[in-house]
Amino acid sequence: MTERKIITRFNSQAHNLRFLIRARSNSPLPQSAFIEYKRPKKDEYGREVSVKAEEVKRARSETFWDIKNESLGIKDSNDYQVIVMESPHRFNKEKKIENTDVTSDMLEALKKNQMGRYPVRIFEKSHFANDVEARKIIGNERVVPEVVYIVASPLDEKELMNVQVIASHCKKIGVKKVVWIAPFIPFGREDKDGIIVNGQVQYTGQMLTLRAFLHGLRGIVDFIYSEEPHSSAEQAWAAQGGIPYAPISLWKFSIDQIKEEENFDRENLVVMGPDIGRNKAAMRISEDTDSPVIQLNKHRDPETRSIWFDPLSKEQLDIIMGSDRKGGKDLLMYDDEGASLDTAADLLVEAMDKYNPKSVRLILSHSRFTDGFIEKNSKHHYHKGWLENISRIIEIANAKGIKLKIYLTDSRESVGDIEIFEKQPSNLINLQKLSLFLFNQIQEDVDNINPWREHPEVILQN
Repeated sequence: MTERKIITRFNSQAHNLRFLIRARSNSPLPQSAFIEYKRPKKDEYGREVSVKAEEVKRARSETFWDIKNESLGIKDSNDYQVIVMESPHRFNKEKKIENTDVTSDMLEALKKNQMGRYPVRIFEKSHFANDVEARKIIGNERVVPEVVYIVASPLDEKELMNVQVIASHCKKIGVKKVVWIAPFIPFGREDKDGIIVNGQVQYTGQMLTLRAFLHGLRGIVDFIYSEEPHSSAEQAWAAQGGIPYAPISLWKFSIDQIKEEENFDRENLVVMGPDIGRNKAAMRISEDTDSPVIQLNKHRDPETRSIWFDPLSKEQLDIIMGSDRKGGKDLLMYDDEGASLDTAADLLVEAMDKYNPKSVRLILSHSRFTDGFIEKNSKHHYHKGWLENISRIIEIANAKGIKLKIYLTDSRESVGDIEIFEKQPSNLINLQKLSLFLFNQIQEDVDNINPWREHPEVILQN
């Protein structure tokens, strides 16, 4: 064999080896890594249908994080740069409250004090005349770091696509590790496309938008940190695309903020979880504050989407009413987001009316705040909007002399305008700023800290 052929063959083998290593770094987890009873089931036509939110086993998630980091071969984790995709503020363009979205807050902070070796890079876009297509640019792109952190809190399909465009560009120019810091990810509520009817799996026709998007990030996004995701399915879909995903609950962040500003009467505090999804967070808050917890079971009509709760048990009534049955407790309810606020209003209005609490604290990780609407089906059920529901809560609290506080994070831009409540007492709406929390998250990733191992208290999945 000639020397030229030997060199060519060697180069070809080396190329194949590099290809295999890269393929492994982006490979999805095997089916054995997923919780069996939550995996998709087949309907009568053989279609795989999700009747439960899929979920990865906790131990496999922790290991997956380590293996992916090792596979990327990062030589200097401090060789990184931050890219911020700022919210377009399309809902509240004339906002008076500055930086109600954390992406704006972080961008302003990074302009004044850069994090790492390089200035912050800013995602920008401009339209071609009146065309619907937009030109996309990333400013301050003078170097190719080993690692890039994309801070983005998208609200719709177009903004999800922008995250994909940024990540794809980073990989194209040679970035080894792309990490998406996601204060909020949309479409998490669409986590199932099937139901069980009379013991049979039935496909609903529901499109799983976020599943398609996360699968599309394979090979261009290496890690995702998501704050208070709605469903375990988000992590499962990312894992199917070869992406380790850290679902970080914000319960501790919010409680620690409240502790700094207020005094908890732990002997009088009662923690409430509104449904199965947030009951785990309620339990952690109960443990952290050494207070009793009431875990509720919420039901939703599949046609009208109206909700109701199971009646309180005798034990739960003893907790919320006290031994003297006079009430007077300090209630604290934690939920992942407020959309129409139907759940919060139905629950809190009943609690304030029946159980005579001394105070009510409502913590919402994400403030969506959407208007009322009519369900588009044969029932034509009307759902109250956020303003109607929050007004219901305020009205009964004022009528009964109950101290009311609502805590929101700036994880995303709200659809509804919270400035409406400027006329209310100044301490009604409390905005908790996430920027420092996210900066610490980036720094811990730079320090190669595995969140599944180091922060088990805020990762609530099995």
